[in-house]
Amino acid sequence: MFSLKNGYRALALAAAAAALLCAAPARAQNSVDAKKKSLEEINRQLDDKRRELERYKAEEERISDEIAGLKKEEKRNSSRRRELEEQLERSRSRTGEARQKFDSLEKAKKD
Repeated sequence: MFSLKNGYRALALAAAAAALLCAAPARAQNSVDAKKKSLEEINRQLDDKRRELERYKAEEERISDEIAGLKKEEKRNSSRRRELEEQLERSRSRTGEARQKFDSLEKAKKD
């Protein structure tokens, strides 16, 4: 026989089963949403790191170009320095020769 008490129990069981069936897709959706948010965060971090790597690469290229320029300048300066040192040596030699002639003339004048 069907009693009212058993009817309420059946209705309560049916409601509980329906709630469980509805809750399962909701939990699955929450899990999907959480994974989606996590993936979005990872993609954002990847983009940030990609931009950071690009900045570092550009900085490396700039520094490398500057070093190459300094090496060229150093080579030019080295050549110029050697040229000036040779000129200085010739000038010192001429000064020594002129000093000797001057001293000889001074001595001749006194004699």
